[in-house]
Amino acid sequence: MQRRARLFLVLAMLTGCDRRDSSHVYLPPSFGARDSVFSDRQLLAAVYSTYRWPPGFYNETTFPTAYYVNSGSVLSLRSRPPLPWRELATEDLAQARAWAESSIANANHVAPLDPAPPLVTERYIHFGTTTLTGYSSVPMRVHRASYLEPAAYGPLGWSPWPDSLIGTFHPIATTESVRGLVEYLWFKWFHEEYGAKALSSYGWDDGSQVRHRIYSTELSMGDWGMCDQIGLVRLDFTVDRTSGQVICQRTAVRTINGTCR
Repeated sequence: MQRRARLFLVLAMLTGCDRRDSSHVYLPPSFGARDSVFSDRQLLAAVYSTYRWPPGFYNETTFPTAYYVNSGSVLSLRSRPPLPWRELATEDLAQARAWAESSIANANHVAPLDPAPPLVTERYIHFGTTTLTGYSSVPMRVHRASYLEPAAYGPLGWSPWPDSLIGTFHPIATTESVRGLVEYLWFKWFHEEYGAKALSSYGWDDGSQVRHRIYSTELSMGDWGMCDQIGLVRLDFTVDRTSGQVICQRTAVRTINGTCR
């Protein structure tokens, strides 16, 4: 029995894992609004529980995930420019619908748009789709140019790190309005990524700029005999009050072992 225990310990050391029980049930943690230090236990609980984000954090629980039309999606495969592409923005509903219809026409087996008028919010123009057997129903969105004019930061809205120009923010930059922008972008980028959890979200006035910070997790799933890797990252957003320019910087804080298989 002692020999088996020693063998188990050696194997665990060789794989770099602490052999956490993958069947362990974690309760959703709670964090302070401006927390910046997180224990390993808190990170594990955030990633492996039903926790998603802090109270009041921007989220969309009533919509299926929408596709944001961009400078590549509106063109045929042969006509698309090289990466990076730029997500499109307008205030013209007819233009927005044309872009959405073109994106569907140049996609594979995506159902047509709902002919009903789009949902228009402060941030976007949202087109629903119809249901058609054998086709995917993918809502289409266009940024409102009065809110955010995106820079060329990738075909799916992912931002190259670090020090990325996200675009131009047009509303008056206050700590409240910038919080709304930043949390919207975090949700847009990461809400479908398994293991991505927003831990804290807070901002401050820095004179000519408004700054906002989000601490969140990343998860790399381990294969058999390996451990998951949980990353703690800090996203720092800066909005210039004069130009509206939005910059995001990503900092990897630390990585811990998660569940081992």
